[in-house]
Amino acid sequence: MVPAISVLKLREFDDQGLRLQQEIEMVHDRISKKAYDFYQTRGAADGSSVDDWLRAEREVCCVPPAELRETDRAVHVLIGLSGVTDEMIEVTLLPEMIILRGLTEPESDARYGADSGESGRKVLFRRIVFPSRIHDESAVVRLDADLLRVSAAKVERP
Repeated sequence: MVPAISVLKLREFDDQGLRLQQEIEMVHDRISKKAYDFYQTRGAADGSSVDDWLRAEREVCCVPPAELRETDRAVHVLIGLSGVTDEMIEVTLLPEMIILRGLTEPESDARYGADSGESGRKVLFRRIVFPSRIHDESAVVRLDADLLRVSAAKVERP
């Protein structure tokens, strides 16, 4: 099944942006709790907190590979979605960044750094800060096979 794409264009962080920020904080809290569980499982020994955090992040999140290109007039983003079978992928565009959200199926997680043996759906999440502000109304978002393509005109500096 090919995922559907929902695109939300925001000029600034309004109520929808605040809800998005809260969702990001909830994911952060899930990662933090899982990292603490790993710390406790290791006997609360010091010295591996970064490893605990990265392992927890891999279990909770899926961060697809992305490529960012900038020309004189536009910003182009390519995001690999190979193996993502979620019914809906949400793209939020702001003048400064793009945020991609959704869920993955367990069998697709190995492509994004998950350890073998991990199970369950993960949060598909990718935030990319643009090198230049964009005109969000000019943005074109399309899904070609396993590749999400986003192109937008840059805001010209005075």
